[in-house]
Amino acid sequence: MASNQNNEEISIKEQMKKFLIKGFYGFNTILMFGLGRRLGIFDYLYEKSKSSSGTTPISSIIFTAEELSEKLNLNLKYVDAWVHLGLECGLFEINDTTKREIKTAPHVYSLLIDRNHMFYVGDTIGAFYYLAPFQDSILEGFRMERNISTTEVYEDFLKK
Repeated sequence: MASNQNNEEISIKEQMKKFLIKGFYGFNTILMFGLGRRLGIFDYLYEKSKSSSGTTPISSIIFTAEELSEKLNLNLKYVDAWVHLGLECGLFEINDTTKREIKTAPHVYSLLIDRNHMFYVGDTIGAFYYLAPFQDSILEGFRMERNISTTEVYEDFLKK
């Protein structure tokens, strides 16, 4: 007998809902991270953490949307929307509502901001973001039995 026979079976509706919600958050997290990386937001947060920490280990960084907009010369409405998406995806948390302060969620600094940390996965997540425009070339390889030249893809990537 199968070991899961005694467990109540999940309906297809519940399973689809679970996949859709988790997939939605995962996809938006990749988009949010990719945009933040390309706009220099994560580099800014890294530099900010280094200038303010001294020798104290860093667990989170506090910032505001207004600060990011001003320091990086970005449109505040877009930065505010980006920050809200980060809150929804669980990368950020509200630090102080009266000052509109946001902080990175636990372990986000180590995983996505500090490129020297042993658990940094930003490059891996960034690769998913950067590969999106090349899906057509990859699909062509599947359908036409064409070998995809990594040099060609890399050159296209550098053009963008």
